[in-house]
Amino acid sequence: WGGHGVTPLMEEEDELRKLESLPKDSSLYQMRKKHLEEMLSLKYEAETLKQEAERDDLTRQVDAMKKEHERSEWIQTQQQQLLEAKYRKHLARERPLNAVERELEKRQAEDPSSAEYSPEEGFVLYFDFVVGLPIRVQKQVQIVYGFYQGGNPRTAPKSLPMVDVEPQGTESQRAVMALQRQFAKVPANTSFKVILELQGVQPATKDRGPRTHPIAWTSLALFASESTLNRGMWRVPMFTPPVRADVAPDQLHTLHAIQGMDVFMRLALAQQVEVHNRFSVNP
Repeated sequence: WGGHGVTPLMEEEDELRKLESLPKDSSLYQMRKKHLEEMLSLKYEAETLKQEAERDDLTRQVDAMKKEHERSEWIQTQQQQLLEAKYRKHLARERPLNAVERELEKRQAEDPSSAEYSPEEGFVLYFDFVVGLPIRVQKQVQIVYGFYQGGNPRTAPKSLPMVDVEPQGTESQRAVMALQRQFAKVPANTSFKVILELQGVQPATKDRGPRTHPIAWTSLALFASESTLNRGMWRVPMFTPPVRADVAPDQLHTLHAIQGMDVFMRLALAQQVEVHNRFSVNP
């Protein structure tokens, strides 16, 4: 073999040739046969372990690529949402809110039915902005909301896109959501309410996704009577966590409110959404 050494395969072939040259009933034949079987078994195990290690390494690489792709998509989505939030804030400063009231009063005078609640059409909830955020809240916040009948949840909680916080003087901060959500086919019921939780957001890192923690919460009754939406522009105080779904909105004053922290919302009839959409808020 030209002095290049003996490969594992050649070693086994040489052992097999030696085995075939021996009488099958000899003790040396049995010994060499056992040795060859052990060699083949060890080689098979070593090759199996090698293939498993290569497969595990490939799996880790694929998982790492998937995580990086998911992280990149998440970052891109957040950047898009923040850009949209900045655009909404720009529009909010261009449109005076008191014009909404004047337009609604005008329409109601012309057509009284425009102020009546229609369960089929439902209502629109506007999440305008939050003021009085403590300085310790960093970078971004989000609102998570859900609908309740009394203390019982009627929907799963849903989160709004994250938004940046910005200075509000030197002692506190604010966050402008300028978002709306419409809900149709909702019967009027005085026990219906919306509960909001404001959450601080710790941005995602290379090793983990974003983390949230509760900052404050509040609730708002949806209906003033069995036929009347609790419509209007609301400045609602916020309270220390945890959420107390068992407390009715008219009993919130018995809880510990966070001084100076309020969420500004609008509750509007679905048929009035056109008016509200033309105007927004300037915190």
